[in-house]
Amino acid sequence: MHLHIGKNNVLGRAFAHYAKNVHVISHSELKNFEISEFTKISISAFDPALKETASLNGDKLLDILQQKIVSQPEIIYFSTARALQEDLPERHRTYVQNKNLTVQNLRENFKEVSIVHLPNIIPISRQDKSVFIDTFLLNLKNYTVSFDCSENSSWNFVDPVSVIRWVENTTRIPHEILVVNENPIHVSDFIKFAESTKGPQNLKISLGSMYISYPSKIASEIPVLLLKNSDIIGDMNWLKKRMINNNV
Repeated sequence: MHLHIGKNNVLGRAFAHYAKNVHVISHSELKNFEISEFTKISISAFDPALKETASLNGDKLLDILQQKIVSQPEIIYFSTARALQEDLPERHRTYVQNKNLTVQNLRENFKEVSIVHLPNIIPISRQDKSVFIDTFLLNLKNYTVSFDCSENSSWNFVDPVSVIRWVENTTRIPHEILVVNENPIHVSDFIKFAESTKGPQNLKISLGSMYISYPSKIASEIPVLLLKNSDIIGDMNWLKKRMINNNV
């Protein structure tokens, strides 16, 4: 049996709606929930405060797990692709430090631990938050496309449902793995989307000269899984739906 901890984030909501035979609970529900019957526990929950505040002990979720787990289930921890970057920007360092500390504590206290690193996750429900995407759509509402980087800059986005299907269909998740879409989304793709929805003659486009690629400079020994979601780049139906939901 599979338990997922993290009901109130994009992965948790996707597990709740699309996964089969997976029980989904929130971080706060764990304390009063019996988990001894589960042979697989996946975790996407993370204390939001730890994104900006350094911690000496990592996520308190681990303390509760240690108290409640008797057997040794398979544990899958969803971390960020930023934890693998060699050129990590300063603004992300506290968040990554706390993520890595949580991973370290998991490995020290449980036998079967798999770390799945993810880049940006596509928001698929109204409740899902994405500062990147919602900022783009807010600008688009005002007929503006604004990036502080060059047109060939790119970011990788994964479909949460594809990630869940992979977890469900994989007998044993690797010790550590980076999961990405086979094609990133470039600034030029966002510009094309904006032109197709608002008309090129109506747009004000502002770009910088800096080149960005996320994730970048990943250690070569980390295995990489390429998800084949061509529609993420092609029709961008997910972005059209988000646009409608945001009344853009």
